[in-house]
Amino acid sequence: MLSLSAQQASKLWKSGRQICISGMALIRKRVVTKAGKNIGLIAKTITSHDIQWIYYPRKEHFESFDRGVRELKRFGPGDCFRGSVGSISITKLEYNCWKIEHIQAHFKTAKDGPINRALATKYGGWRHRLLSEILKEAKREKKELLLWIPPGKASSRQKSKKAVYKKILKEAAEKEGFTVKKDRNFLVASYRPKKQKKIKKIDTSIAN
Repeated sequence: MLSLSAQQASKLWKSGRQICISGMALIRKRVVTKAGKNIGLIAKTITSHDIQWIYYPRKEHFESFDRGVRELKRFGPGDCFRGSVGSISITKLEYNCWKIEHIQAHFKTAKDGPINRALATKYGGWRHRLLSEILKEAKREKKELLLWIPPGKASSRQKSKKAVYKKILKEAAEKEGFTVKKDRNFLVASYRPKKQKKIKKIDTSIAN
């Protein structure tokens, strides 16, 4: 049986607007399509301190992802958004900046578990798709997007995770026309519209 939050999320596919989930307004943003087929749904919640962007799978996979979150530690973002693939949390800073707080998958792959590698592969691009939506909104709102890179020594797992996040941010940012630069311990994605070159008018009039 689906958890309450996954049941509510399934209603989001039909509502077209927003629903209440765990005391928050879950706002439907976009249905993701590929080759004319619906392959996922992007939603977000807004609170006084952060914005959560959530990627949901197709409805027939809600149960698997609802069970998949049980393989993780409790009280993470996956517990709030049961049945989802993953989420990205953003906090609003001063100086027109948004900061990525986490990029979190809500499942673990296991051969005999609810999420096997074949199912996980179907949703392998969820991070790129969420970041693409976030960057589009950042462009409209004229915001920079920051990703903190921990300084000093790190475990091999942390280094691997950091490298993946840097790669994903750069790929998504460049696709949306952003430039990515390092500023101390942050990667900063900024959008600067290209200035159009003025074309000089040629005087075609013939002097008498």
